[in-house]
Amino acid sequence: MKIIHIVLGKANPNRMNGVNKVVNSLISNQKTLGYDAELWGITHNLEMNFPKRNYTTRLFPATRNKFRISKELKSALLDLKSEVSVHLHGGFIIENYHIAKILNRLGIHYIYTPHGAYNKVALQKSKWLKKVYFKFIESFVAEKAGKIHFIGESEKLHAQNLLKNDKLSLIPNGQALSNVFRIKNKEEKTTFGFCGRIDIHTKGLDKVLTALQELKSKEKFQFWIIGDGGEMDKLKQLVVEMALEDIVVFKGALFGEDKMKVLGLLDAFVLASRNEGLPGAVLEAASLGVPAIVSQETNMGTYISNFRSGFVLKENTVTELVHKMQKMIMLKNSEGMKQLEANALHMVKMQFSWLDIAEKTVRMYRAA
Repeated sequence: MKIIHIVLGKANPNRMNGVNKVVNSLISNQKTLGYDAELWGITHNLEMNFPKRNYTTRLFPATRNKFRISKELKSALLDLKSEVSVHLHGGFIIENYHIAKILNRLGIHYIYTPHGAYNKVALQKSKWLKKVYFKFIESFVAEKAGKIHFIGESEKLHAQNLLKNDKLSLIPNGQALSNVFRIKNKEEKTTFGFCGRIDIHTKGLDKVLTALQELKSKEKFQFWIIGDGGEMDKLKQLVVEMALEDIVVFKGALFGEDKMKVLGLLDAFVLASRNEGLPGAVLEAASLGVPAIVSQETNMGTYISNFRSGFVLKENTVTELVHKMQKMIMLKNSEGMKQLEANALHMVKMQFSWLDIAEKTVRMYRAA
């Protein structure tokens, strides 16, 4: 069985794009297991400017006219044989609609992963436009799929009310244990941190800043932000307006080993998102033994509760966030903190092995 993953972009792990990172890891591990998997990327830049990988990458030009796909991609699709498994990545992508129509006409089953796009909160953004798009375009992609694959429980539950397709599957993203040696922060201050796309509302960064305001007169701590772009200018302005310049440290965009070294210096990772698929940055931190404070909306709550690898907000409020951050501050350099760190590593090893997840996805293809 040949496996073809199709994504916007090049699955470059050195980009602030969670979907591309996940797709790269999934294909790499399917190849490691001996499966014939490759990537088809749709991009405006056909340069092969990404790290060396163990799988074949084919790049196809993106078109300015979204009512059609490139002739190169259409020709490649029409050459596919029935024994192939196609995996489409990303929700509300019109290219997937064109691809799905061709595959459906050829009688080729495909798997579809929206990567968080069907989450209730995500669907509220541009609500009416998405309703129209869903009715006339997106619903075809979802309902004709052999399986719809979700990475978070909340998205799967919400999708059950949206879709006629009942072939829904839940498999989380994976995370390898980090090979970067963690050098723990020896400062007296507790160091919290965030890493990811700078989307203030979605990532709950407004609530985080308000919590920092409440805490700053009571505790010794700092908060690092790893990332750039998006609403960074607005976020920096808020930090100034809220007089948090001595608390918040902007680390900029970091990748690869540089990012992991900085994550390893954190005492705890904080993510109070209002909406997520499954946040890779929490898993990256956990792979270093860094515990987390997360909202239920991250879809990490059950894992962190079950493995006792951090704290989960009972409600996604500033008051609850302050309470959990204070608990983490009290644990700094204690045996309790060491246990949280050990549990974080154990969680990644037992629940998020990429090899296990790659095998589960192949079984999902075969069941489609």
